Amino acid sequence: MRRCHKCGEPWNEKGSPGTREDCLKCGSSLHACANCRFYDGKALE
Repeated sequence: MRRCHKCGEPWNEKGSPGTREDCLKCGSSLHACANCRFYDGKALE
């Protein structure tokens, strides 16, 4: 299950989030690198 990268709220829509889609709980953008399954925050260190 996909979730918001900031608050963990589940996102159940089909497909990838559009550029203007926001989390219903916290308002954070869902179209963000941190929401990608390939994102590796440690690679930036």
